[in-house]
Amino acid sequence: MDLSAVNWLGVLAVFVVNFLIGFAWFNGKTFYPLWWKALGKSPSQEPGQGQSMGAVFGATVLAGLVLSTAMSVLATLILQVNGGTFTIADGISLGLFVGVGIVSAQALSHKLFGQQGWMVWLIESGGDVAAAVGMGIVLSFIY
Repeated sequence: MDLSAVNWLGVLAVFVVNFLIGFAWFNGKTFYPLWWKALGKSPSQEPGQGQSMGAVFGATVLAGLVLSTAMSVLATLILQVNGGTFTIADGISLGLFVGVGIVSAQALSHKLFGQQGWMVWLIESGGDVAAAVGMGIVLSFIY
């Protein structure tokens, strides 16, 4: 595939959408307290404690750019297969395919073998699916 067909402004837009949905999902008023407790952490513990937060955020940004690029490449392929159309339904389908079919499905074994349990997986996967669907919807307006 010719990457010049990818809308790079779209990549940037869905990157921002991914971060906004992640921020809303793991906000102190939403799933963060339940997720933190499910991880076995106490409220006094800080996220990323003992790690370089620059490295944590840098890796998070890099991963978000990779996901945004992959979603945009897939949207471009769908657009080409569909004869030049990429609808909201296509965006939702793409988001569900990526969020449920790839990200959440792969993460399940990691969470269970890592003894983090079903609740951690459900919360994290819920956020991943919400972000992927949101990204797909935004891509439908861009493409």
